[in-house]
Amino acid sequence: MDVLFIGSSHAYNSFDPGIFENYGLKSYNWGTNQQTHIQTEMVLREYLKIFSPKLVVYEVFPEMFALEGRESMTDFLNSGEPFQLGLKEIFEYDNSIIFFNTYLIKYSRELIGLRPKPKRKVEIKDYYKGYVSKEGENKYYKDSIDIKWIPRQQQIEAFERNIAFLKRNNINYVLVISPFPFQYNNSQDYINYLNSRGELLDYNKILEFDAEKEFSDYHHINIKGAKKINTHLAPVLRKKIDELPIDELAK
Repeated sequence: MDVLFIGSSHAYNSFDPGIFENYGLKSYNWGTNQQTHIQTEMVLREYLKIFSPKLVVYEVFPEMFALEGRESMTDFLNSGEPFQLGLKEIFEYDNSIIFFNTYLIKYSRELIGLRPKPKRKVEIKDYYKGYVSKEGENKYYKDSIDIKWIPRQQQIEAFERNIAFLKRNNINYVLVISPFPFQYNNSQDYINYLNSRGELLDYNKILEFDAEKEFSDYHHINIKGAKKINTHLAPVLRKKIDELPIDELAK
């Protein structure tokens, strides 16, 4: 595989593997709802060797540094094969009774052979290799939102471990901020931090987006905005992969 996308819903709404295929790039989007860096660590540990990507695109919506990540953890517990989590990993993260109950219900159903309810069939136009397109326009646009970026220490530590993990495994990566139509009142703090951890592509600055017509809500881009990002990002990633040493291209 050429490219693995990881991150929150901003990742799965932004990066369309179908467009990257037009540039000869094989990719998969492993974005999940409210995927904080703690869950990203689990994704990397579980899937990096399976996919063996030449390049990882790590989507870094600032809010994912501020959340606990409980919603995303519950999604992971319910995801089924091949993602497997043990009780030890769950309680190392958070000894929440919600996780314990979810774990018991899920695996009790498996033990007694009770099949899970069939999932809704999703058409290719809505979902493709992890990418979820969103139609519609932003009816909830606000000119300004007074919010400050305040990261949790456990998320900062998980993010640092993820970067170290990629480096240990000799995986090239690029950090990407998918656009959102508002600004934190201390935006430069997270920009400076991310720039210090690797190459950063900030689509709030690289391209201009219509806050109403190219977003589906107050912080997710729609299919029009996603096409704009991918049309710019695909040749950038194509060039990066073409410039990799021969031994790395053999992955």
